[in-house]
Amino acid sequence: MSLFIRFELYSSGSRIICTETIATYNVIITIHGLAMIFMFLMPALYGGYGNFFVPIYIGGSEVVFPRTNAISYFLVPLVNSFGLILSTQ
Repeated sequence: MSLFIRFELYSSGSRIICTETIATYNVIITIHGLAMIFMFLMPALYGGYGNFFVPIYIGGSEVVFPRTNAISYFLVPLVNSFGLILSTQ
């Protein structure tokens, strides 16, 4: 999506993405921002920092179930992809 936004800004006269109105471009920018916040930033902050700081806070060397911890980390892209598929239908 970021690549399409850059293509739109690269062409000065003709429009690539939004041929009718500039409002389509604003919608794409907003969707891109929301997707980056809710599908990248928040899972990275909760999962990454949570997996790092929780064992430090409880005084342990590692979480009790490291494989379950890893499964939660690897499920984030799968759940995000599934959510995108459901939102487009």
